[in-house]
Amino acid sequence: MLPLFDTPSHLALVRAWHSHSDPAYALMQHYSVSVEPVPYLFYYGFVHLLMYVAPIEIAHKLVLSVYLVAFPLSVAFLARSASRSPWLALLVFPLAYNRSWGYGFIAYLLGIVCGIVAFAFLIRYTRSGLRRDLLGFGLAITTTYFFHILPWAVFGLASALALPVARTPWKRSALAMGSTLPGVGALVWNAIFSAEGRSKFFDESQTPSTPGDWHDWRTRFAEFVQWCNDIVQGPMDTIVFAMLGVTVLVFFALAWRYRSPQPSETRVATRMLVVLLVCTAAACFLLPFSLYDPVLIWALAPRLAPLFVVALVVLPVVEVCGVRAVFMVPLAIANLLLLIQVSSLYRDFSRRNVSVLRMCDTLPRGKTVLVLMRGRTVETDIVTPLDPVASLPAYRHFRSWPMALLGGHSDRPFYQGIPVRPHVKYPSRDDNPNAYSLALGPYYDYYIVRGLAPDFDSSSVVTRITTRGQWSLYAHNVKN
Repeated sequence: MLPLFDTPSHLALVRAWHSHSDPAYALMQHYSVSVEPVPYLFYYGFVHLLMYVAPIEIAHKLVLSVYLVAFPLSVAFLARSASRSPWLALLVFPLAYNRSWGYGFIAYLLGIVCGIVAFAFLIRYTRSGLRRDLLGFGLAITTTYFFHILPWAVFGLASALALPVARTPWKRSALAMGSTLPGVGALVWNAIFSAEGRSKFFDESQTPSTPGDWHDWRTRFAEFVQWCNDIVQGPMDTIVFAMLGVTVLVFFALAWRYRSPQPSETRVATRMLVVLLVCTAAACFLLPFSLYDPVLIWALAPRLAPLFVVALVVLPVVEVCGVRAVFMVPLAIANLLLLIQVSSLYRDFSRRNVSVLRMCDTLPRGKTVLVLMRGRTVETDIVTPLDPVASLPAYRHFRSWPMALLGGHSDRPFYQGIPVRPHVKYPSRDDNPNAYSLALGPYYDYYIVRGLAPDFDSSSVVTRITTRGQWSLYAHNVKN
């Protein structure tokens, strides 16, 4: 059981799409399918298709595995396309487990992978003029949009600026920018026909009055470091990131020390990579922390921090071979230690909380199940961690696990309009798990409660079925 923040709510929506027509899951009475050409569609569709051959948890873990493998490979492809050593991609392994991973922004991370591939194809196309490179760029940049709009916007801007900087002939530039039109068309369609009818993540009456939320420069720098590689409590991830920075500086020094006249193709690629670096730097340090209007993107600027480092990593023209490969050894060892620590923390988290999933496995499908946490300090925001598993909260979206596994209706799904739309926009519950009262309802078929719950044990409304570890399962007594 992975402690990825948003995962349960995303999987609840995929369940509503995949099992919508199955009456056993009782989803038709709560949701209608709403598949539209908008961002996130490919992420939900990816999991949806894999669910035909695997359970929903395994399907999602396959998607996670695709990202973890594709991320360094995409950077290697970018490096090779830019006449750099593909071994530089080994440096980005620490960036795979960044804060966006911890928050469960998997659609965004897959969009980053597709954006990197798109930019690599663009570099190749400015050099070769081949149709296959143009087609590769068009498919990759369009796929980026259907995963997430943020990397699509950043890579689209970088591509538009890189073409004149690379002194690309006007015909090639026109064809390259023309291949971005499917994404632009989808964005226009979304803005005109889809946005009005689509529900939002939050109650519109609570929409902030300002269009964005800006932070000061000192906070921005701290956020930059955190979002690159801060996924566990303690100094280990920061040490790994610092070693990454030192290793990159070493390779820049080697590139300067042994510099030689570069072929024109390498110089053009360098200029294009500098454009990507400048665009990502501007996005990291000039855009608002969060954007509220015209589209809601929480943590807009800081989640781009790893992309800035990627652009920096592939910039030096240096061969990574022989003795120079030794400079990667300290980072490799540190990264291995970090992965061992993360694996240990994840296993411990699963041991303590997998009872939620096992209890759901014992219940009939289509029932309403409420997950509550009692007896300890609660997660009152989306920043402060209260579990040693990570530097982020881990329990906020646990209420969506029953819907992801059993169907029915979740107390906390994302009301974003795709891939399903609720028939009724339910009011959001109080985040305080002690606020729910059996005396007041509304009542659910089952309750899964973490910690001591004397109000449940003393109530005639429910009956305790089983207790596993720190989690207890209660059934609602219909007669009461």
